[in-house]
Amino acid sequence: MRLHVHTGHDAEVHTIPDAADGSALADHVQVADDMLVFKVDDEGPELDPSARLSDVFDGPSGRVVTHPGRQITVVVDYAGSSATLTVSPGTRLGAVRDQAISLLGIDSASAADLGLRTAGGAEDLPLDKPIASIAKGADHVDLELIALVRPQG
Repeated sequence: MRLHVHTGHDAEVHTIPDAADGSALADHVQVADDMLVFKVDDEGPELDPSARLSDVFDGPSGRVVTHPGRQITVVVDYAGSSATLTVSPGTRLGAVRDQAISLLGIDSASAADLGLRTAGGAEDLPLDKPIASIAKGADHVDLELIALVRPQG
């Protein structure tokens, strides 16, 4: 099995290309006493580090993220309004974006060209990353919905 590990303290992704299905998460993920492991795209509770990979993942690959807390509060600002969400550290930024758009009542035509940035940031965030990868251990993140600039032509 291919295992992708997003660490909550930095933005790196470590890939283990040939992790044995019968091996435990703890065999591949360094879990300090103050860190928890979450399945990416899963709003469920933290994973047991002693769980076997075959019991956690259904397919040939899996993604996990480490983070010290069980949830992250995200405040998303857009055009003078804000939405506050509480999500699992494994929630992808794309899902955070979609939830914020829904809470802010933004119509689908306007939402099509919106991306996420950290508050005051200049770079668009990759929507496929889990929120913990940008939280870097914090339990609160401030983001902004911004209009993406699309190339014309």
